[in-house]
Amino acid sequence: MWGMPIFLLVAAGVFTKIPIDWQTLELTDDRVGWPAIVVLVSMILFVASYAAGLGCVPWQANEFLPMEVRAMGTMMINMCNWGPNIIVSSTFLSMMRGISPSGTFGFYAALSFIGLLFVFFCYPEAAGMTLEEIRVIFEHGFGVSYAEEWCRQRKLGNVTHVANEATQEVV
Repeated sequence: MWGMPIFLLVAAGVFTKIPIDWQTLELTDDRVGWPAIVVLVSMILFVASYAAGLGCVPWQANEFLPMEVRAMGTMMINMCNWGPNIIVSSTFLSMMRGISPSGTFGFYAALSFIGLLFVFFCYPEAAGMTLEEIRVIFEHGFGVSYAEEWCRQRKLGNVTHVANEATQEVV
C-alpha cells in the first residue's frame, strides 16, 4: 500500500529527465532511454500496489454494512469509488499541459498518500469478525484501535463473545 505514492513520486521525478516539448507534450527524441523504462516500471508497480492495497478497500467496505442496507450502501460505495474516475479522466491531459507530467504525477502521488493515511487511521480491520462484532466496532467511532485490540485479544484466545455492553470492553 505504501508503494503507490512512492512509485508515483519516482515517476514524477524521472519525468523531468524525459526530453519532451512542453507545448505539445510530445517526445523530442525517439530513443527509449532509462527514464522511460523507470517511468514504465514505476507505473506497473503503482498498479500492482493499488491492486494489493487501496484497490480492495471499496470492495471490502460493504462488509461493514448491516444486511438491511447493504445493497444501497454498496451502490453508494461504488459510486464514490468510480465517480472520481470521471474527474481524473477529464482533467488528466489538461493537468499534464498545465503543470507538466512531473507536477501531475506529483499531485496524484499526494492524493494517494492522503488516501493511504485515511485508510490507515480510519479503516478498521474486520477479518474474521461477524456482522454483530463489526457493528460493535463502529460504536467506538471509526473503531480502528478497538478493532486492533479485538484482533490482538482474539489471537491470544481471550475473545469469547462480542463485547461486554456494560463496560464496552472486549472480553
